[in-house]
Amino acid sequence: MYWTDGSCYQGEWIGGIQHGYGRMIFPDGTRKEGYFENNVYKVKVQITNNDGEMLRSDPNQVAAA
Repeated sequence: MYWTDGSCYQGEWIGGIQHGYGRMIFPDGTRKEGYFENNVYKVKVQITNNDGEMLRSDPNQVAAA
């Protein structure tokens, strides 16, 4: 799914909302990968910048709202 700002979501959907494991890819190349709940990024698995450098990886950390 692509948004008007150029970002893209690839992952699980339930009832038309982002729910489950997925990744957001932003126009600058930054990626957020983890678990989404009701369209909200909840649990971080991996965040990388546009150069592929891992900024954070912690499967037990809840994403800031």
